[in-house]
Amino acid sequence: MKLLCTMLIVPAHATVFFTEEFNGTTLDPAWAELGDNGHTGLNGSGAYVLTDPHGNPGTELRRDPLDGPSSFRASIVLAADPFNSAPSLADPSSNNTRSDFKWRFFGPAGFAEVVLNSFGDMRLYHRDSRTGANGNVAPNTRIGVADGDTLELLLSYSLAADTVDLSYSLNGDAAVSFYSGSGNGDGFGDFASNFMDAQVFKWGSTPTDQAVIAIDRWSVVPEPSVFGLIAIGMSGLLPRRRRKASGKVA
Repeated sequence: MKLLCTMLIVPAHATVFFTEEFNGTTLDPAWAELGDNGHTGLNGSGAYVLTDPHGNPGTELRRDPLDGPSSFRASIVLAADPFNSAPSLADPSSNNTRSDFKWRFFGPAGFAEVVLNSFGDMRLYHRDSRTGANGNVAPNTRIGVADGDTLELLLSYSLAADTVDLSYSLNGDAAVSFYSGSGNGDGFGDFASNFMDAQVFKWGSTPTDQAVIAIDRWSVVPEPSVFGLIAIGMSGLLPRRRRKASGKVA
């Protein structure tokens, strides 16, 4: 019984999960708006909008969801327009905003970031701060995203296996696997309990057009396996509780 109670209590206690739809007109104070003055904010249509001017540190939306290491599944849904194309009057030959969108995870064991650039390439970078090992674990890969497309990123972390799975989906199509593995160095470890953020960064001065990123949804939830353990535990407890209630204890 003691082991079962621990299994039931620890997953719920160790992690503060959230699902954010960005509805309404007031941003939840759990979010921090950092960096440049590119925070357009809630648009009244269920999205949070960011942009970024060149020559500054980037525009960042941050949240601190985790109390400690845990298995989790994080997803973010966004649309970018302009991003890949930028019909600038100052530079008609330009074909993108020279910008990055970054989805980042930081913890005491290191950090990981999904980086989508305005050429339409995506990569996954990981640094293990315990060994100093770092680099792309998935290289720049053209994923076919275009201005106005809805892009969903899904990153799952298994604490038991110490592995990450990253996939993406365009416009509601079936998810495409992008990476599955144990990262650099000694693995991922606790790479996410400090904070998570989304950042827009303009790395090119020409054209002057700024990328506009609208985040429709962002969530961090337990891995389904955690729910499975809880369900198994509860199924074992309920019959015993019923017998106790009737005064018939086995």
